[in-house]
Amino acid sequence: MTKKPLVVTNEDLAGKIDALAATVSGLPGTIAKSIEDLAGMTQRGFTEVGERFDRVEGRLDRVETRLEGVEDGLKKVKTEVSHLGFIVTELVRRDEFLELKQRVQVLESQLAKK
Repeated sequence: MTKKPLVVTNEDLAGKIDALAATVSGLPGTIAKSIEDLAGMTQRGFTEVGERFDRVEGRLDRVETRLEGVEDGLKKVKTEVSHLGFIVTELVRRDEFLELKQRVQVLESQLAKK
């Protein structure tokens, strides 16, 4: 099998060159369009991230407010517990009370006899 030689005419080359020139001349517009599309996608991405960040920041503000309320409540509980501790130390135990009650009754009965 013998290969046929490739025959290319000037007209064939001119047609190919014209087609290639048309493709190349459209590239700047295509590249510019691609860059614009990329810039738009990037801007939308930043906008979405900014919106999500704003929502997260709002949620954190609400959590911080709730935490401040919890801290205030805890301070009140600590104060009340401290106050109760003071009251408890000032109270007489039941067995001490009963003993003192009995002693008072004995004294009252002795005074009543006199």
